[in-house]
Amino acid sequence: FVQLYPDRKELLLCPRNECGLAKFICTTLRPTQLEYNELYDMEACAAFVAEHIQYEPLTDPVSLPMYVPSPTSVLMWQKGDCTDMSILLASLLIGVGYDAYVVIGYADKTTCLADETKESLPFLSEGGRKTRNGVEAKKAAAEGGEEKEEKAYLVKERPVLDSNFVMRQDKLVRLDEEAHKQELHPEEHARDDTDAAQEDELAGQRIHCWVLVRAGKREMAEDVFVEASTGKICSTDTPAYKGIEAVFNNTNYWVDMQRLPTVQGMDFQLDDFTKWEFIFMQSALGAPARQQE
Repeated sequence: FVQLYPDRKELLLCPRNECGLAKFICTTLRPTQLEYNELYDMEACAAFVAEHIQYEPLTDPVSLPMYVPSPTSVLMWQKGDCTDMSILLASLLIGVGYDAYVVIGYADKTTCLADETKESLPFLSEGGRKTRNGVEAKKAAAEGGEEKEEKAYLVKERPVLDSNFVMRQDKLVRLDEEAHKQELHPEEHARDDTDAAQEDELAGQRIHCWVLVRAGKREMAEDVFVEASTGKICSTDTPAYKGIEAVFNNTNYWVDMQRLPTVQGMDFQLDDFTKWEFIFMQSALGAPARQQE
């Protein structure tokens, strides 16, 4: 793949887990059905992951993560980046019957930072506060009483898995390249401060992971994207996502061969081998047959 496509980003195939062991990325995704009926729908699962897990942006926004912990560790730490939260959400969705996949691609700065400062508040309504999936929140304190919060269990802190030295070296190399470009073409970088503040210098390069839920199962009428960091569900034509490198679930890994300039108009028929390159032949040929049943 590297020889045929030297300009493309390397595939995230075997990152190290929290124990430092290299592990095939598909085996990290563990389909799980929890015992809570509230987490049987897509909206509820997305809201649970977004509200229960504290989102952390990637240390280097243009590099793939070096470590990908298990969904169990992410739940225990209650912290994770876009890859960790997407794998956790896809594990829950597949466990309750959805045709879900983790997407590795690119997104805009607002999405990568989970910046919702300009978003409306869909969970606010008359008569009370509602959560993201529309369930009315319960009042925390009784009349005349004081609210007391006691934690029965202490949340374990997430250890630092990424190598700070490697991250600093990569950042210094990127800064040196940008400084060299500025010296060669100073006129291209002489812009107004206002325009520079509004424009993202890493536009189209910010790596991000989210979840694709395909139509066919659980009465899904169309393909949708689910943003694990915020719980937002949107169409596959949303401009927030800039490109896709690969998708995977617990059975296979598909590499995008369409190479469209944007996500809009992409075909997510993974059984079309002219548009998606797979790793395992048996699972790639078996998936469409199971969907038809």
